[in-house]
Amino acid sequence: EIIKTELGTGDVNFGADVIVSGGKGMQSRDNYEQLVSALCEGLSKKLGTQVERGASRAAVEQGFIERVHQVGQTGTAIGPKLYIALGISGAIQHMIGVANAETIVAINSDPNAPIFKQCDYYIVGTVEDTVPQLVQALGSA
Repeated sequence: EIIKTELGTGDVNFGADVIVSGGKGMQSRDNYEQLVSALCEGLSKKLGTQVERGASRAAVEQGFIERVHQVGQTGTAIGPKLYIALGISGAIQHMIGVANAETIVAINSDPNAPIFKQCDYYIVGTVEDTVPQLVQALGSA
């Protein structure tokens, strides 16, 4: 018997050490589900800790994930050890909500994305190209 769990339902642990959020740059709910889930799983196995999913307001409004996962001024303010933003431009409302994160890593295809000025590390590239490479590296490292 296969039981499908809806992504984004139930409890959200924004107290997790690592949070991976997707934004409008994820482009679809399928991309969000596949890429964010794969990176969360890879990080959890490698680091031995819980990794939680988050989202920007734009991703929630696009229907990629339910509002309970929204991070930012209009969602939940968080302060994980590691925050990874996938396809998130870095609107001030979002950045206010992640200001207490110890380390912020951003992946965005726009080399001028505002988030790049406010993060510790960044990669200019599409999430579709970059995330599978990161997941592969996590599995082989």
